[in-house]
Amino acid sequence: NLTAFTFSTSSASSICTVSGNQLTIVGGGACALTATQAGNANFASASANANVVINAASQTVTFAPSSPVTVGVAPITLTATATSGLTAFTFSTSSASSVCTVAGNQLTVVGVGTCALTATQAGNANYATASANANVVINAALQTLTVSLTGTGQGTVTGTGINCPGDCSEGVTQGAMVTLTATPATGSTFTGWSGSGGCTGTAACTVTMNAAQSVTAQFTRQLGSLSVTLG
Repeated sequence: NLTAFTFSTSSASSICTVSGNQLTIVGGGACALTATQAGNANFASASANANVVINAASQTVTFAPSSPVTVGVAPITLTATATSGLTAFTFSTSSASSVCTVAGNQLTVVGVGTCALTATQAGNANYATASANANVVINAALQTLTVSLTGTGQGTVTGTGINCPGDCSEGVTQGAMVTLTATPATGSTFTGWSGSGGCTGTAACTVTMNAAQSVTAQFTRQLGSLSVTLG
């Protein structure tokens, strides 16, 4: 039996190449091959053809946008990578437009919730389409509550996250309600609230954090009594 063969391909080098008896896969498509036996004095030359189908390779997309974020944050640029090295991605969201929107690679945060995102790499002749999903948790914005103490007396103001003096400022979820209580020190009297939080009088005050609020508590030193006895 004759055993010497010549192998060749008629396909483009972007699909496959043949060197000797080595077939190198380059890209997706059909690789058309020919095996030729040259023959000798006793046998005529002969050949056979075969096609090797080359499927697109799989690729993996990595997509990990920052989470959580806060309502009011600037638009976020979305990025992703693929094991193929291909760099063109399409980003989309399945969430309601009241939570988030996507235009191109820009994610716009709209409201509180979970923004479900997808990054898709379309692939090409050599790599199949691939995608990855990610969720971005969107928290309510924080508004700053600031408490100040004033007057000739001393005392404390307490509330959620507030223990003034000491901790007189706190970030509070927008729309939350914080109840402030003023407690005068011995020898002092709490004489009332003032400021932007809408607090008045001397009872405990509930502040609605629909915006940054600044509340002032006034304490007045009690005057001692003087007793005079005439002899």
